[in-house]
Amino acid sequence: MKKIFLTIIVFLVGLPLASQESQFKQIAETLEKGNYIEVLGKLDKMPDSFEKYNYVAKVNALLDRNRLAIEAYQQALALRYEPKATMKLAALLKKTKQYDAALRLYESLHEKEVENMLVAYELGKLYLLKRKAKQALLVFQNLQKRDPTNANYPYYKGIVFGLLGKNNKRIDSFLEAFQRDSSHVKVLEKLAVSYTLLNDRDSAALFMEKGLRRAPHHFELNKLQANARYRSGEFEKVVGQLKSLDSVRPNEHYIKKMLGRSLFKLKRYPEAREYFMVARNLDRGDHKVYTYLGDIAFETKNYKRAALYYRMATWVGKDSRDAEYYRLARTLSEQKKDLMAIKMYKKAMDENRDNYRALYQLATKSESYYKDKKIAYEYYKMYIDRFESIDSLLTDHAKKRVLVIKKHYFQKGEILE
Repeated sequence: MKKIFLTIIVFLVGLPLASQESQFKQIAETLEKGNYIEVLGKLDKMPDSFEKYNYVAKVNALLDRNRLAIEAYQQALALRYEPKATMKLAALLKKTKQYDAALRLYESLHEKEVENMLVAYELGKLYLLKRKAKQALLVFQNLQKRDPTNANYPYYKGIVFGLLGKNNKRIDSFLEAFQRDSSHVKVLEKLAVSYTLLNDRDSAALFMEKGLRRAPHHFELNKLQANARYRSGEFEKVVGQLKSLDSVRPNEHYIKKMLGRSLFKLKRYPEAREYFMVARNLDRGDHKVYTYLGDIAFETKNYKRAALYYRMATWVGKDSRDAEYYRLARTLSEQKKDLMAIKMYKKAMDENRDNYRALYQLATKSESYYKDKKIAYEYYKMYIDRFESIDSLLTDHAKKRVLVIKKHYFQKGEILE
């Protein structure tokens, strides 16, 4: 009798469970057909359960309705802990840039699911995102011990060591990642950057070429190679490379600007100007574009336009603008506006006390403009005191002018110190 009674109880308890399983099977079939409205309607009529809210969350996640998906996962997990749902919630919180909440959830998951390497991996990346370098390093070191073949672990260790200022370990980690996977484009980019900073051109070029063979339109690698070629004077190569990249990324400020600079070096001024004008429209806060437009106008002897562009560069620029004031002074000199030129050379010196050319020009322009040669004398002395060893030709001329001015005043009965 007892056995019969227990059998009946089990049967009765199992009925709603079997019914619910049947319902979820039907829901899954309906969702496969893409009818998510019907699915959500059926779920809404079902009693509260982990399975219901978990399914609601899945549907909303598929529709990129992230807020609703997060709320549904939270309702599901309030009813029952389940690792997969918790991972999906944490991933959604990260996706929606709720990094602190995501971090707390991943840390909690990691404590409960110690063996889950996927959780640890996501936790390590999130520590890195939050610049918690020491915690991230510990996670990636542990992951690497468990799986020495995965190139991503030493790659992320390299990024962590960069945050910690340990440059040798940073490069060693990237090289270790390269040994694990020689086709890892992110690793190749980091190695190219690292060796560029070390001024090891051959090694940098090697990793640039390897990376670009794998990903011909990789922006940062193309940028690194274009910059290297520009420094080496390979302007035609830069133009060819960036025009190809421009067809893939047509509104990239860097590409337009570097094309303009390279074409300027090739003295193809009308083409250069066109690219600089586009670069200006893409980023009106980049004062250097106005400087380059001024350079084109100066080279084509349109001094009025050159002065206008240089002035605009000084107005727009927020960083040191000594080069712009220097160029403006040079342009004003061509226009025979010597007093204004002197003022601009002074401004160049105010912006950058180490601009020795501005000081030298300030001295020569003062000597030709002012009747009182003692003004120029002081500037020449200042130049010799501060920059004697930098440019021998300028220094020799400055010393000769000091002697000439000194002799001039001596003959008048005045001794200059």
